[in-house]
Amino acid sequence: PSAMINRFPGIQINASFAYRHFGIDQELAYLIPGSVDGVVHKGYRLRTVLKYYLPLHPYKDLTYVGIALHRRVINYTEETVVSRRDGEYFQRMNVEKKYILEGIPFMFGAIVKQSDHLLIDIAVGAGRIRDRPLEYPNLPRDAEVVSSHAYPGIFEESMILYILHFKLQYRF
Repeated sequence: PSAMINRFPGIQINASFAYRHFGIDQELAYLIPGSVDGVVHKGYRLRTVLKYYLPLHPYKDLTYVGIALHRRVINYTEETVVSRRDGEYFQRMNVEKKYILEGIPFMFGAIVKQSDHLLIDIAVGAGRIRDRPLEYPNLPRDAEVVSSHAYPGIFEESMILYILHFKLQYRF
């Protein structure tokens, strides 16, 4: 449910595996196409969380610390000024852009057992993430981007990712 209240909301699926005090979660989210600050986007998010379940009494194997591998890919089209033919002339054109955000946040959470099959996973996390340079999949070979707004104010070279995590799990 928490994937729906992100800045880039999505629908996600998750697979979890645990053995003794260790676990791994793999999440895949399809980002719902929408608009942020007037720019229409679509994309996906991948997150792998490696967990260590703390042996705390009476909640043995329910409280955990984890480290996540986080990757978000956002595709969008934006009007951009490009230089053509080594600066011979400039042109405004709609350019498809791919933005990739990657990082390794740390997490602390608890799994609350509701029944033999239903679990609630609640966690918080934070970590430094970095963005990769924009990619331009459909930019003509003779064009060079001169002006790009790239979601002004949202993306920076390095920033802190805060995670508020709430997940319903069904155990088979």
